[in-house]
Amino acid sequence: MAATGTAKINPKNPAMFLNLARIEIIRGVNGLKNKDESYLSAKKYLQQAIQFKPNYIDAKYLLGLTYDKLNEVNNA
Repeated sequence: MAATGTAKINPKNPAMFLNLARIEIIRGVNGLKNKDESYLSAKKYLQQAIQFKPNYIDAKYLLGLTYDKLNEVNNA
């Protein structure tokens, strides 16, 4: 039986933003993108995740690590 519906994306899903941040970091670490650019992109995604779910510990933790990589330790 073929699928008849399409997956719906919730633009306010914090897990989606966390996963996008992880992808950006992996791209930078593996040399597929400039590391600084990948961490800046990850930072934006993580901030969005936290905006939608302020107590999102996984996003906060990864954001702290991202701040460290960007030498923004005062923000961590």
